[in-house]
Amino acid sequence: MPRLQILVTALCVGVLQLSACAYNPLIDRDQLILVPDTQMVSLATDSWTEIQKTTPLSSDQAIQGRARRVADRLLLANSNTPDNWTVKVFEDQSLNAFALPGGRIGVTTAMMSFCRSDDELAAVIGHEIAHVTLQHASERLSQDMAMRGAVGAVFPEQSEMQSILGVGAILGVILPYSRRHELEADRLGLRYMAKAGYAPDAAISLWTRMANAKSGQTEPVWLSTHPTDQSRIAALQAEIKKIRQEQRS
Repeated sequence: MPRLQILVTALCVGVLQLSACAYNPLIDRDQLILVPDTQMVSLATDSWTEIQKTTPLSSDQAIQGRARRVADRLLLANSNTPDNWTVKVFEDQSLNAFALPGGRIGVTTAMMSFCRSDDELAAVIGHEIAHVTLQHASERLSQDMAMRGAVGAVFPEQSEMQSILGVGAILGVILPYSRRHELEADRLGLRYMAKAGYAPDAAISLWTRMANAKSGQTEPVWLSTHPTDQSRIAALQAEIKKIRQEQRS
C-alpha cells in the first residue's frame, strides 16, 4: 500500500475514534465508545448464558440473598432500579467477581466467604456496579476494535474486525480492564458505598487481605490484571479522605 494511502487510512481511523469519543463527568475524561449499547447487551447476554452453562449457581439461598441485599442497597442509594440488574453467586472456589453490560453481576462463593462483612462485600459489588455504570466493557472492546480496525485497514488480509463482534464469550472471560479502569471503578465504588451507608474503610481491609491471600500462592483471579496492591490501596485512601472532606463541607 502506498505511503500516502496508509497515512490517509490512519487519519480516517483517527477521525472515527474522535467522533466516537464522549466526555464522562464521573471520571472527568473522554471515552471511546464504538459499540452500541444494544450490541453490548446482546454480547453480554450470550456470555451470561455461557457462564451459567459452565459454572453452576450456588444453591445456598442465604448466600444468594446476601449478595442481592447488598447490591439492592447500593443500587437504590445511587438512583438505580434493582429490578433492572441481575446479581448471582456462582459455585466457584476462586476469589472472583465480574460484571457484564446490561446490569449482570456475578460473585463466586469463595469471594462471598472471603468478605467478612457486608461492608467488604459492598466494596466488591460496588466496584462491579461501577464498571457497568462507566461502560468499561464497551470502552475496552472499542479500543480493541479501533486497534484491529487500524491494522485491518492497512493490512486487510489480517483484519479480524468481524470475528471480535461475533464471539459473545469474549465478555464471558471478561476482557481485562486497564489499570485506569480498575482505579476508576474503585473510586466510584467507594462513593456508592458511602451513599448507601456502608463504611468505605472496609475496602482498605478487603484489599489488604486480598494482597495477603496471594502471598506465595497463585494470584486471585480478581487481581490478575489489576494495579499493584500499594497503588490501589493508596488511591483508595486518597479517595476516602476526599469523600470525608466533602461530607464535612
